[in-house]
Amino acid sequence: MNNTTQSFHMDLKTFNSSNNKKQDPDLSELRYITVKTPEDVVKNSNVIIEWLKKEGDLVEDNEIVCRIDRQPMVGDEIREIHAEYKGKIHKISFQPAPTQEQIGEKLKAVMSPNQDLFILETTEGEIRSQEGIIAKLKRFVKKYGILGVVIYLGIYVLTLGTLFLLLQEGFLATKDVLAWLHNSGFDKYIDMNDLKKSERNANFVVAWVLTKFTEPVRMAVTLAITPYIYKVLRRFMRK
Repeated sequence: MNNTTQSFHMDLKTFNSSNNKKQDPDLSELRYITVKTPEDVVKNSNVIIEWLKKEGDLVEDNEIVCRIDRQPMVGDEIREIHAEYKGKIHKISFQPAPTQEQIGEKLKAVMSPNQDLFILETTEGEIRSQEGIIAKLKRFVKKYGILGVVIYLGIYVLTLGTLFLLLQEGFLATKDVLAWLHNSGFDKYIDMNDLKKSERNANFVVAWVLTKFTEPVRMAVTLAITPYIYKVLRRFMRK
């Protein structure tokens, strides 16, 4: 029984170790994001601030950390300050920082625009999960540089060439594709009379148009395989 238990723990440890090796270490790297007071706050103005979190508290994505009433006499200028990502309140820079007993209470304070409010501790993985496509592409190009561009262009040429050969060999009917382009309204971007003069030219132009429709797939494939090729090349260059 003891041997079985020991073997189980060893296998579990090995399994966890292998899983950790597969994970991207960059994803678990800690990031600290400073959240500032609203820009439309008047300098050294009296406000009412209501903290819903204190230092060390965990927060979910878009969870309210505090509420700021810029005009406490009127009571209709409340700003809700949210956590941009899932993480932890690393430090509350705004003074006085709330205690446990002051959570949910409306505290009087003096505030200026762009003043440090709190610091959110999150991870690279949480930030990446909410990135837009432009931010992801910028990070991709910054990390992989010319390699990513070469792979993207290679996939583009491969897709264009494959579609052209399929049209040339008759696996795809050029007339049917041209009819589809006409019905879809894309024929206004193509000189149909010139295409009728040369079947080869027609096939190439049709292949080029069809390749445009594969952009999302080609981009997804590029993003997926580039990190793997990058690691393989690094190992090869180290030898």
